[in-house]
This record gives sequence, structure tokens and C-alpha cells, in this order.
Amino acid sequence: MSQEETANMSVGELKTAALARCKVLGIRSSWVQSTRREALETFLLTDGVPTHAVVAAPTTDAATALAAALQAAMSGAMDEDRVRAIVAETAVDKTALAATIRELLTDADIVAPVHFTLRDGSSVKVDGVQHPVTAQLAALCAAGVRTWLHGPSGTGKTTAAVNVAAAAGLAIFVQPPSLTRYDVLGYIDAHGKVVDTPVSRFVRHDGPKCLILDENDAFGDGAQLACNLLLANGHCELPDGSMSINRDGSHLWIVSTANTVGKGATSAYVGRKRMDGAYLDRFDAFPFMGLHEPTERKIARGLILGCDSASEETKDSAKSAIDSSLTIRKQVAALGLDLSWSPRKTYALVTLVLSGMPTKEAAAVLLGATDKADAIMQAAAL
Repeated sequence: MSQEETANMSVGELKTAALARCKVLGIRSSWVQSTRREALETFLLTDGVPTHAVVAAPTTDAATALAAALQAAMSGAMDEDRVRAIVAETAVDKTALAATIRELLTDADIVAPVHFTLRDGSSVKVDGVQHPVTAQLAALCAAGVRTWLHGPSGTGKTTAAVNVAAAAGLAIFVQPPSLTRYDVLGYIDAHGKVVDTPVSRFVRHDGPKCLILDENDAFGDGAQLACNLLLANGHCELPDGSMSINRDGSHLWIVSTANTVGKGATSAYVGRKRMDGAYLDRFDAFPFMGLHEPTERKIARGLILGCDSASEETKDSAKSAIDSSLTIRKQVAALGLDLSWSPRKTYALVTLVLSGMPTKEAAAVLLGATDKADAIMQAAAL
């Protein structure tokens, strides 16, 4: 097993691999469940045997079945109830094993790439680390459903839409937050020249294409009205004339990304608008992309793997910083602070640590001006 392989594994996967190695070596495995990531990686990458694991572990039919069940759970071939039934038959620490199983089942949904089928029957695969909702988004887009993808900041909504469209070979046009019809459709300047926008370029483009209306819940009334025709009536009134948006019958997707469902501002997103009912009615599906720690961990660990300039010690610190970041988020929520700690903060923290900044200093910078910073970092063991 290589260092790159262990770096891409979740804690649950490392524990499963460590349990399997203990069995092969004939050593005690009870220590695995309470061991931190770094020690598990060391055990898997070296020939050393922990001093507290020298007693041979009993081998039973139930234990063998459990190992097979865990492997099946990771590949999606067995449900959680069956795994729990095998755990009940096995004389081991059931609480620790149940926690491992939950982690494995949660992590399994992002291990495999996303696959979906276009309306012409062609199969598409989206490689890389993907949020579990990406598969749902791909299915909706492939079916031609106008989709409003919403969720907290930093969860990767726009990235998911771009990844899915790119995998399908579509030309991608991203319209930023807009206030007026001219921001959306363009205009003719004083010299008689047409000034295009992402929307107008999308309309003019022939062939498979995808329009992403980014931060759509911040669009102004004029911008919404300008989009109504192309969203539901199949054509668009550009400054130089009316034009059909799909002249050749190619794949055509329209995705909205937003923090809300268009019902107005919230305590976290005070700049969001209450969207016009006729505008919202032009979107058929409203999938939610929430925080997903396994995805966040894998993306963060990818940053570490891709940093060739950092020492192994610095990389180890960056790995620990991922856990610290997730703990900080929980503390911010527990204290009821009006402070956003999105996955972007995790990636920023890891990047700063990789650059040589101590984790505590980096966390303090990212937390900003709050009188709770010390309490938060203490809870995160910083």
C-alpha cells in the first residue's frame, strides 16, 4: 500500500485496512478502533507492529463474515441492516464497529465517479471527487429539467454544475448575479456595436450547451423578467432581434445555483431576494446541496497531495488541520455565532498550513474578529 493510497482513504477505510492487516499478521486488533489517522497510516505503510497488539486475535466465522460485510458495504453491495446483523453475532467492541460502519457507508457515496445517461442514450462519467447530490443534478439535467440547485455557501454548487456539463461535452456559459435586462441580454452601445453577455452568447451558440445562472437568488426584477422567455418559451429577445435558443435540437441545460430557494433573505443570506413567482415557476426541480464532510475531507486531502513543496511534517500538520476545521465549524454552531465557516475555510486553512503558517495562527486569521476565538480554538485543540 502506497502513501498516496492511504492519503486518499477515510478514517473508516484506514481502520478496515488495519483490521485486515492485523488478521494477516495474527496480532490483536482491538486497538485499531481508538487509533488516530496518523498512527493507522504508519501501521499500514511500515513493517512495525504496535506493542499493544502482540496477542493473537481469535479468528471466527463471524469475524470473517464481518470483514467481508465491511468490504461489501464500501462497494455499495450490502445494506447497513445486514452489516449490523453480523456485528451482533461477533464478540467485538460493537459500539466502535457501529461507528466505523456508519463512516464507511457515509463515505461510500463519493468513492465511485458519477455516471449518467443522456437522452440520446450515450453514457457519461464525471471523474474526481463529487458531492453525492451531483448524481441527482446530472440526472435532472440529462432529462432536460430546469434545475434550481441551492444550499449553503462553499458546498460546490457551481462547481458541480460545471463538472457535469463539461463531462457531457456541453459548452458552458455562466451568468453572474445581474440586476437589469441589459446585464442579462446585452445591449447596443453608442457605436452601434452589440455588447454580449454570457446569456446572449449562450443563445447564439449552436450545439450542446449549458447556461448556469449563478447566485440566481440575487438577480434583480429586470433580470428575472429578461430570463422568463428563454426559460419557458424557447426563444429570447436579444438587442439585435429575436432568436430561438435551440435551433438544432442539441442538448440544452439551464441550471440555477443559489443559497436559498428564492423565498427571500435569511439570517445568513441577507442580500438574497424574494423572487417573482412566475420566475420560480419556470424551474421544475429544487435539489439541496448541503455540507458533506467526506467530500470536504477528500478535496482538502487532494490539496495536500498536490503540494510538492511542503515537507512531510507540514503535510501531517495540514491533515490534522482538516479535523480542526470541522471541529471549529461545530463550535461556531454550538455557540450560535453569526459567522460562516464553510468548506472554503477548510481549504483555506489547509492551504495556509501547507504554506508554513502554524495551524493556530491560520485559524485565528480565518476566524477574524470574534471574542469567542480563543474558546473555539481551545475546543479544536489548537
